[in-house]
Amino acid sequence: MNKIIALVLPLFLSAVAVDAQITQGDWMVGGDFSYSRSRSSGNDAVNSTSGTVNIGINAGYFFYDRIVAGVHLNTILRKEKVADAERAYIQNTYSAGPFMRYYFLDVENRVNLFADAGALYLVEASGPGGWDKSRLQSVSYSVSVGTVVFLNTSVGVECLLAYDNTNVLKFDTGSKVFQFKVGLQIHLGKE
Repeated sequence: MNKIIALVLPLFLSAVAVDAQITQGDWMVGGDFSYSRSRSSGNDAVNSTSGTVNIGINAGYFFYDRIVAGVHLNTILRKEKVADAERAYIQNTYSAGPFMRYYFLDVENRVNLFADAGALYLVEASGPGGWDKSRLQSVSYSVSVGTVVFLNTSVGVECLLAYDNTNVLKFDTGSKVFQFKVGLQIHLGKE
C-alpha cells in the first residue's frame, strides 16, 4: 500500500501548471481499448462463452481554446461459442461519426475535466460465419463526462463515464448502456 501511495502522490502533487495542448489550432489523436469475456448458463439461458474486443480511435482539431471537434472510429469484434453448436457465432461492428468535447478548466492545469458528445453510424455483420449472414445498421448517440491527467505537455490519460443510446434502423430495438472507459490522448501543438 505504501508503494502505491509513493507512486501516486507525486502525480497529484504535480497537478500544477503544465500548459497542456488544448488551445486553438492544436490537434488531438488517441483512443481506447477494452476486452471482455463472459459466460452464461442456467435454466433459462443458453450455455455459452464469448469474448469481445473493442478498439476506438479519434482525431480532433481545437477550433477554440478548450473546444475540440473531430471524428470517432470504432471496431467491435465479438465471438460467442454455444456449448452444443458446431460453429461459433461471430459479430463484427464498424462505426464512424463526429464528436465534440469541451474542457472546463484553464489550459494550464495538469488535471482537467471535460464533457463529450457524439454520434456514430454503425454497420454490424453477424452470424455463424460473420459477414455471410445478417447485416444491421444502427445509429448511436453518446454523452460522457471525464477527467484527464496530462503526463506532460502532449500525453493525457483519461477516465470517462459514458452513456450510449443505440437504435437499430428498420427495427424497433436498441440498447442503452452506461460505460466506464479509460483512454490515452496525444495532443499535438502548432509549430
